[in-house]
Amino acid sequence: MTASTSSVAILEFGDGKLNPLGGLTRKAIHKHLEEWKNDPAVTAIVLVGRGGKHFCAGADMTEFGNPTPDVLSVTDLTFYIESYQKPIVAAIASGVALGGGLELALACHYRVAMPTAKLGLPEVQVGVIPGAGGTQRLPRLVGVEKAIEMILGGKQVTGQQAVALKLVDGIVPPQQEKSLIDCAAQWATWATSMALPRVRDIPLDAQHVEAVCDAAKKKLPAPDFGGFGVNAALSAIRASPDFQKGMETEQELFWETLAHPQGQARRHA
Repeated sequence: MTASTSSVAILEFGDGKLNPLGGLTRKAIHKHLEEWKNDPAVTAIVLVGRGGKHFCAGADMTEFGNPTPDVLSVTDLTFYIESYQKPIVAAIASGVALGGGLELALACHYRVAMPTAKLGLPEVQVGVIPGAGGTQRLPRLVGVEKAIEMILGGKQVTGQQAVALKLVDGIVPPQQEKSLIDCAAQWATWATSMALPRVRDIPLDAQHVEAVCDAAKKKLPAPDFGGFGVNAALSAIRASPDFQKGMETEQELFWETLAHPQGQARRHA
């Protein structure tokens, strides 16, 4: 589960395949971070998907409506990581960081990716909306227009595109001999001498968000005609200027879309 590079701890998580964020995986991540919280030998952490191919393909859909007891939810885990008092760097391999996996990375203080990594929030394609802060954090990094495109359209971007969008902080140059973990560990080392950034603290212009959401809504199907999920996602994004209220809105709408007949039909298609 873990290794170290000098004072930087490397936390590998998942099943070594797609690394979904099931209850046992979340419990293990939380356990190690708790152990390192007050350990002076650990100054920073790199979070990386086990197996070296994928960061994380998202939440464990078998837990929807049936959460693992006594384990932090994905949402609570993102809050825990975001408020952690040592730098946490997400190391995103050449596979995927999707859904809850990307939301986990968004909560980290920094993100480093391979150029060919695939990042996105495709939840609307399975009839729900991002439920662990994706509708709130993504607009703060890439802008509300691009966030709407990615969330409502389920569009993925590569690591190369993500660095240009400021979705990730750095990529591993193809010619560079250093590995992804080496590069992420270097970022983590640099981060120990800087203030810890939180994506949630990036301000959004409420009037701009409102105007962009108004324009986007005109292009959506009506909620009763197949558009319940995308309209819910847009409503969550509309609430994003106030992060706390936006998170409450996102949570409420996530559970609504999960229970809605349109969402159920998409997941059973």
